[in-house]
Amino acid sequence: MGKNITYLLCMNEEAASLYMESINRLVESDCFDFMVYKLVDGNRKYQAGIDTWSEEVEISEGFYSILHINLCHKLKPSPNPKQ
Repeated sequence: MGKNITYLLCMNEEAASLYMESINRLVESDCFDFMVYKLVDGNRKYQAGIDTWSEEVEISEGFYSILHINLCHKLKPSPNPKQ
């Protein structure tokens, strides 16, 4: 039996405003006030914090991948400056 997979972009006001302009605007911005989720058969049980966001939009798997990688880059700790 196949599984039904849904991809969600959850965000707050700043990220939603950028996303409404375009996904590129969100990706190119410094904003990281969003999270992407992969739901299997609509199960939100194991998605900690999913209900804390003010906006929720279903997205494609491709956009999920782009935004997931973007968040990883934005939240990656900066390397220590050389002394």
